Formats: sequence, structure tokens, C-alpha cells
Amino acid sequence: MCAFKLTTYTLLILLTTLGLCGCNEINELRQSPKETVFYSETAPPPVQEFRWSNGDLPKTFDPILAAAAPETDVARAIYDGLTDLDETQKHAIPATAVHWETSEDFRTWTFYLRDNVKWSNGKPLTANDFVRSWRRFAELDENIPHHELLRNIVGAGKVKTPKFKVQILDSIIGTSGFTNKNGNLESVDSNPESANPLLKAQTSKPEVQNTNSKIDESRNPKSGIQSPESWFGAEAVNDSTLRVWLIEPDENFPKLVSHPSFRPIYDKSNFDKPTDLVTNGAFRLTSFNKNGVVLERDKNYWNAKNVKLERVRFVPVKNADAALNAYRAGEIDAVTNANFEPLATKLMTSYKDFRRSTHNALTFYEFNTTRKPFTDHRVREALTIAIDRERLTKDELDGASVAANHFLPNSNLSEAKVFNFDPNRAKTLLSEAGFADGKDFPKIRLVINRNDSQRKIARAVADMWRKTLGIETEIITKEPNEMDATSATKDFDLLRRGEVLPTTDDAINLLMLFDSENESAEKTPEISSDAVQSSPNQQNTNSYLGRNANSFYEVMPESLRQEKLKNESQTENLSETIETPPILTESQAVAEIPAIPLYFPTSNALVKPYVKGFEPSLLDAPSLKTVEIQIDWK
Repeated sequence: MCAFKLTTYTLLILLTTLGLCGCNEINELRQSPKETVFYSETAPPPVQEFRWSNGDLPKTFDPILAAAAPETDVARAIYDGLTDLDETQKHAIPATAVHWETSEDFRTWTFYLRDNVKWSNGKPLTANDFVRSWRRFAELDENIPHHELLRNIVGAGKVKTPKFKVQILDSIIGTSGFTNKNGNLESVDSNPESANPLLKAQTSKPEVQNTNSKIDESRNPKSGIQSPESWFGAEAVNDSTLRVWLIEPDENFPKLVSHPSFRPIYDKSNFDKPTDLVTNGAFRLTSFNKNGVVLERDKNYWNAKNVKLERVRFVPVKNADAALNAYRAGEIDAVTNANFEPLATKLMTSYKDFRRSTHNALTFYEFNTTRKPFTDHRVREALTIAIDRERLTKDELDGASVAANHFLPNSNLSEAKVFNFDPNRAKTLLSEAGFADGKDFPKIRLVINRNDSQRKIARAVADMWRKTLGIETEIITKEPNEMDATSATKDFDLLRRGEVLPTTDDAINLLMLFDSENESAEKTPEISSDAVQSSPNQQNTNSYLGRNANSFYEVMPESLRQEKLKNESQTENLSETIETPPILTESQAVAEIPAIPLYFPTSNALVKPYVKGFEPSLLDAPSLKTVEIQIDWK
């Protein structure tokens, strides 16, 4: 993401404009802002042309490689997905797909494309264009932006031949426990002649789930044994129908596929020649040079008659100073993706054309739940509710962030389910866990990245724990390149993390936050099988989707879990290898408390008052489809 710092020069302009000369006035402005004037002259242009400063020149026009603004802003304008998001960015609305339906278990989704939907060259767009584009997305390197968004689609983790990870339960028999390596892993059975359970792979016809729509199981990539090429869980049933199979239930899947990464790409697109690109969005790219990007309304777009803008200009700027100067001079109509200094942000909050929105991101402290006493839920909750987040964001973050007493910025949880500051309950919980007043509680090893702001926050949190619970904290600072290794080796009690969530699909967001790689991987042998496929049609709620998991091939069957619960003593050696089901809802996250949420960042923007329909929101992804220049505004 391109972010710009505001220099002293522009701050002086702001100070002069507001007639401020000291800290007292600044504090008064923060406490009681007066929305009296606009930051810039407000005369609208005479045409339907929107001039937008959202950073530097885009580095790619490939929606799959678009990591953040400005690339994602352009991608949303020139490509149209199956769905889009409404103005709140909390609900999916029809786009290329006119409607969709799902199975009762939310694992099978069917999208129906609009009649006569076209590419910008007038050729028909079909469901197969989505399949081809998604397969390309899946086949690219896992380190590309947003590759993790594919993780819940059957077979999308690896389109090529998969490797199958299993737990070895009998070191003597090993792989001979597989009676057939070319079928679906259905269950784990016990050998009646041995006390040790054996893995047995069996082939069987998977159970067909009841659905709201009629699904032809003969075309289901989850049925029976198939070649690697057919394992991808997206299929064009016909030219206007796309069917998708998921690993875990996801009732928000239509919101996920609104992301630019899931938008169709014309076959054999040459991204080295941007103005020759064939696209399917509301706008097409007509110019790209050092002066910026120009888009024009596409007459072949399915809803072209309702797109008000004739032209969009993306104006590149070098820094926040340049963006503000251009905005003030009336050369641009909106500024986003500019990292204003805190002082400048304070001064601009009094203007009517200033916008601030909560960003879809979270800063949090991850628990190492493999270490005592953090295995105790009461300890995790006590530490979580002993933090006064409102004071933290006000004192340490200067009020520029939002206190996070839950995990997702777009949370629908009731007030009763969030982590409000409650020192009395925190003390009670810690006492119940055997650490009254912090006695005998080990010093917490809190690992953070080297950053002045994060150091201040960590010290404030440690002070709250000490004063409320009597617990001491050692703050360990690591370089950014050391944080991944620390996370992988679990060399921490609590680890500072920050995640930008690119979608409003709760299940995917929570997987990104909490579903790390198998913690016991180094302790557990692995078997690679060339053609062992687990049936995604089975209701295996315990499938484990690690950050780098190969689709649905990493599983621990339910029968093994039940066997462990029945006879804990006989299977004590398995306790470290049983994997916890993934957290897919925020209610689950609140119940488990795998981490301590701290705050949600905010994003700032300037938008001229004559611009209608451009409102920065959760994803920082305003849609240009609804933007209009009110030429007669006064």
C-alpha cells in the first residue's frame, strides 16, 4: 500500500488557515470540533469527470496481483465480479451474477449470470471465464496477494497433485494401514487385534447433502475418485451458471467473491499493454502514462445506463503534501490512501469535507495456547478484560483508532458478548485459576515488533495488568523479519500481530486471524500420497485449514477425536496432535479467546461536497459505479 507523510510545510498551511498557534487550541479542536467550512474551494467541474488521488501510479492492472490501493481501486472499476458490496460494504448485491442460491449446509453455491453479459469488446462473458480465472488464481504462487482467500474452495489450495498429511498412529505398521491409497479418506478404524488404532483409507460414495437447488452430483468434483485436473471446486454448469464447492460452511461466501481477486480476466490478456486490455467492468482503461490513469464508461457494461460518470482520472501524487495542495487548488475531487500526520488529521477534522472511517483491520495480541497457564480459558479472559481499550486508544493512539472489544470491525455481536473493561471480574477469574492477586503467575513474555507506537501500547497494557492483576510483563522487541520465526517456533506467551482483512466474509477473516499452521507439525511424521482425496461432501467439521494447507487434504477424522474422548488414558500420546476445529464465527472466537483484540485502525479522506456517492468505508473501497458529480451544486 502506498502511504504518504505530511510535511511541516503543509502543517503550517493548515495552522495558518485555522488560525491556531498552540497546543491548547489543538486540544480544544479535538474535543469540540466545529464543522464550519470546507478545506478547499468547492466549485464543481462542468462535466461528469471524477479526479481521484489515491496514491502513486498503479504497478499492475491484473486484479489477482492487486494487493492494495491504488491497484485495487482501478481493478474494481474495470472488472466486475459475480457480486459487489452495498454502500455499507456489509452485504453482497448482484453484479455479473443476477442471483445465487446455496445448499442447506452453505457448502455448495450456485451463481446465475445475467443474460447477454459482455466483455468490453462485445464478446459474451460466460461462467467458464470465471472458472478459468479462478484456476489461474489458484495456480499462481502462494505468496501472491490474497492467495489465502482461496483456502475454503475445494481443491483451490493446490490445483496440481496434492500431498496428503496424516497422523501416524502406529509406527510399526506405518503406511500399510492404508488399504487403498486412491480413494477418499473416510474414517479412522481400530484394529481389533491391536490396542493401537490404525489409519484405513476407504473408498465410498459420499453422502449427498440436501440442497435448496437441484445439483447434478455426476458433475460434482467431490464425487468419487477423479483426476487431479477435476479436483478444482468451481464448475461452469453451463454458460450462465457457475457452481462452487466449499470445504467449510460459509454463509457469507457471496461477499467474498466480490473481492477483485475473484473477478474474471479475459483469456490471454496482455497486462504489459494496459490500454489493449479487454475487461468487463463499468469502465475501461483508455490511457496510462506518467500523468496517471484514465478510465471511460464502457458502453458494453450490463448496467451502463445507470453509471453517471463519463470519465475517471486517477491522479498520481508523490506524497500527502502534493495531494493536499492539488485538492486545495481544485485539481482533484477526492484524496484517499494518504497517511496524514496526527497533527494534520486533528486540524482537518473540523472541515465538512473530511471523512474518517474504521478500517477493516485488527491489531491484537495472540496467545500461545500451548503454554501454561494460557491453556486456561479463565486466564485468557482475565488478561483480555483487564485492558481499558478506550483509555489505550485515547492516550496512546491519540484517538485516531477505535477500541476493539471484539474481533471484527463489522461485528454484529451484542454488547453482552464483547470484552468490555471489567477489572473486578478479571481479578475473580484469575483467582479462580489459582493466581489470586497474581501470586505465582509467571512473568508474561510479550513479543512485539520494533515500533515506537507498539512499544508505547505494550507498556500501557503491561501497566494495566500489573495494577489490576498483579502480573509482571517482559516486553521483548523483535525486528520485522524475526517475527515470523518467533511465531513459527511459538517462542512467546503473547505475540503482537496486525492483520488487514481484505473482505467482509467473517469465516475467511477469522481463518486469516486465527488459523495458523499445525503447531505439532514437527512432532508428527507425514505421509505423501499421490492420489488420496478426502470427500468434501462429508460433514467433517474438524478439517484443518492451515495458512499453507493444501486445500482439504489436511484432516483429522471425527472418529479419531471421539475415540480419544472415550479413552483418554489409552490415547494420551495423541493429545498433542489432535487439531482444533477452525474458528469460523465471531461468537466462536469470543468463546475461545485465542487472542486479545486491541484496536481497529481508521482511514481518512477528503471528498469535495459536490461528489455524490463516494463514501470511504470499511474496506476503503468506494465503488465508482454510483459516483456522480453534482454540476449545479452550490
